[in-house]
Amino acid sequence: MFKKITDVFRSIVKKFRKTYSDDELREIIKTKGLHHIAIICDGNRRWAKKRGLSPLEGHRVGFVETLPYICSQLFAWDVHTVTFWCFSTGNMKRTPAEVDNLMNSFVLMIEALKNVAKTYQVNVTHMGKKDRIPQFLLNKIIGIEKETAHFSKHNLNLAIDYSGPDEITRTYKRILDSGIALDTISEENIMKFGDVGKQSYPSPDFLIRSSAALRTSDFMPFNTVYTELYFPEIFFPDFDRDVLQNAVLNFAHRKRTFAK
Repeated sequence: MFKKITDVFRSIVKKFRKTYSDDELREIIKTKGLHHIAIICDGNRRWAKKRGLSPLEGHRVGFVETLPYICSQLFAWDVHTVTFWCFSTGNMKRTPAEVDNLMNSFVLMIEALKNVAKTYQVNVTHMGKKDRIPQFLLNKIIGIEKETAHFSKHNLNLAIDYSGPDEITRTYKRILDSGIALDTISEENIMKFGDVGKQSYPSPDFLIRSSAALRTSDFMPFNTVYTELYFPEIFFPDFDRDVLQNAVLNFAHRKRTFAK
């Protein structure tokens, strides 16, 4: 009963909520310095279960339909960098059938993202391990990275087989391989040699985790020290313009501090 009342109340609030124009949202994003939004794509399987669908359909809708749409919307609002955590290193422990389906969904996702990248001049970068990704997907990842390497207006980062500890490990290996002495390693070195260290905005200003799980897990631990966090009670496939607008407005009302 309480849930029904809550749902009715939310629908009433949504009906009377102001819809901001793209120009208004662009101005808010510019004024508030919202350069980099990162999203943890959580809740695909629960979205499917709620609708009596297979987890495979949840992944397809989330990654092949919703993710490219979110990219288009945020880039249209002039968000410079967008990062998605699509698949963690821990996700490799799921059943072989589910992992295979996810990998196939990522292939379709990358195909859909090609038009987005061309339209908004987006440089696409993979974050994470590459040695465990199946070759057919790895070819697609390498392909879109090469095809978009000349774009510089926006950045899109796809974290696939990614974990924070693994990135830190790989970062230190890159630092040592560069010849930098151990006793001279600095915070600047660690940031520079990270997966997205050479980008204009390597640290997210805003991190959104869908499905209301109140944790960031091990996502970009070094880059998110001062990142603002947001946990909407919605599954990833349900992200639409209203959800994104609410997120931007939520960020706009924050007063950011960077004191240790």
